Amino acid sequence: MLPLDTEANDQEMKIAEMIAGPCGHAAIIEGARWYGERCDLFDRRHRELTAKHPDHFVAMAADDTIIASKTLDGLFAEIDRRGIAQEPCVIEFLNSQPIVWLI
Repeated sequence: MLPLDTEANDQEMKIAEMIAGPCGHAAIIEGARWYGERCDLFDRRHRELTAKHPDHFVAMAADDTIIASKTLDGLFAEIDRRGIAQEPCVIEFLNSQPIVWLI
């Protein structure tokens, strides 16, 4: 077994390599920025999508493909059937009778 300080140093080096690597800090920031832009696009299309798919779960894939299903399980099954990656999809339930919050 390595001395405790050597193990800690090895862990710090691994973390530094991960941050500096291709999946590091810059990639995380870029991914968050990109996903935020996708959410903004979905929000801009919210009214249109709700009119087309009321009371459905709707996903917007990275290539702007729109997928809708009455159930969340059905939505994921259709995403998988089409061979679309789930991670970059923006998914929301489009309620035809939205809840109004008064604060």
